Amino acid sequence: MKKIMNMVLCAVLMVSLLLSAGVFEVSAGNPEDDFWVEDGVLLGYYGKDIDVVIPGDMGITVIGRLAFYKSEKIRSVTIPEDVSIIEDRAFLYCPKLQNITLPDSLAVIEILAFSECESLIEITIPDRVSVIGEWAFNWCNSLTNIHVGEKNTVYTSIDGVLFNKEKTTLLKYPAGKSQTAYTVPDGIVNIGERAFLGCGWLQSVVLPDSVTDIGSSAFSECSALTDIRFADALVRIGQRAFSLCYDLLDVTIPASVTEIGYDAFMFCRSLTAFTVDAGNTAYSAVDGVLFDAGEKILIQYPIGKALDTYTAPEGVEVIGISAFEGCELRVIILPDSVLAIKTYAFSFCDHLEEVILSNQVQSIESRAFLYCRNLKTLYIPPSVTDIGYDLFYDWLWDLFWNELIIPVVTGELGSYAETYFWENDIPFLPVPGDFLWGDVDRQNGLDISDARMVLQYLVGKITLTPTQLSLANVDGKNGVTITDARLMLQRLVSKIDRLPVQNLF
Repeated sequence: MKKIMNMVLCAVLMVSLLLSAGVFEVSAGNPEDDFWVEDGVLLGYYGKDIDVVIPGDMGITVIGRLAFYKSEKIRSVTIPEDVSIIEDRAFLYCPKLQNITLPDSLAVIEILAFSECESLIEITIPDRVSVIGEWAFNWCNSLTNIHVGEKNTVYTSIDGVLFNKEKTTLLKYPAGKSQTAYTVPDGIVNIGERAFLGCGWLQSVVLPDSVTDIGSSAFSECSALTDIRFADALVRIGQRAFSLCYDLLDVTIPASVTEIGYDAFMFCRSLTAFTVDAGNTAYSAVDGVLFDAGEKILIQYPIGKALDTYTAPEGVEVIGISAFEGCELRVIILPDSVLAIKTYAFSFCDHLEEVILSNQVQSIESRAFLYCRNLKTLYIPPSVTDIGYDLFYDWLWDLFWNELIIPVVTGELGSYAETYFWENDIPFLPVPGDFLWGDVDRQNGLDISDARMVLQYLVGKITLTPTQLSLANVDGKNGVTITDARLMLQRLVSKIDRLPVQNLF
């Protein structure tokens, strides 16, 4: 044991002598190894610090795209001088980031730079910043104040709200502000795109008479908003401007408004009525439903309107984009004047059981009946000559939710609809007419040759036309299968009195 102790002491002494002689050094670790930098661009951070100080001696001038993306533990970041650009998505989804110190050298904050930083409380925009990209502070739900340097020539701040320097455009109202009412200052002309996005505390907003334009998605996701008072000079309401404002009760459109973008009031589930000033030359309202001035286009049905059945007025020619989206109606009846049904017109109508289409309708656009879970059957009239894609479902949605919702589609034998649906692998049932179910070859009614044709089709020996597929689908279910051939044979030997499809009509 004494020998071993002597050896250990000798080893320690030797190491000490080597260190004192400078033969080798023990490193405490290089903090610069935590940062991936190329050509002055910080591309990534791999350290474990929750309070990050980016070194000022690494020549960094740009915080690169996605540099801190999903850095879920970071609490604060200090950016050094010489950095002039924060690229898009640089700090996207840093959920615990509370504080960011921006350098005086900063000039550009790109799109989505701080989006979804849910814990960010305040931020100060330096004097030299001349560009703040779209969505830069979207879904920052704890953000209460955006401050701006006094010498900044492009932006300014009033009570923590971001404006352009001229104070004509409100750019961003911080989503974390807890006040329930807000009056936009006099002189503001434009409410910027997504300006109030996700402001869950706001219940009431008053716009001054100077406001002429409300940008796209300006008040989207303001879930507690019940009252919005439009300016008398308002000209435009952008697309999705008030989408997902669940508590919005009613809307009055001033005489001055000439443009309302699509989905402007999408999924406003408490909205019971639209009112339009009598002097408006672009829009009108009938029984609380929004139309164009000539009542040719049904623009928006207020989905909070408590009705079981709605009959669109005679003279309406177009059912607009998302016109009934999300409504709770059970039955919708369209007059023969309707010629076109736009995209998403009846989508996500969970209670909808029946839609009676116009006998003159010519086109049905994509996703018009997307996810109408209780729509069991849909008759497509022979007047239809154009049908868009994904009429009932979206394959990408189904990829994640594993839901396939398709009603039984009926129509006339030989129609455009019949060809369209069979070509898109959606079963089609012809309404009873001058034909016999199972008469695939259209000769002498149902006989053994028809069953033989179905079997040959199933093994790939022959192809069938859309009309032949319609006649062969005698069980009225998921296309032509071996079950249809079996039912046809059972009917031929009188084992069954009727084919199942006949019980559907």
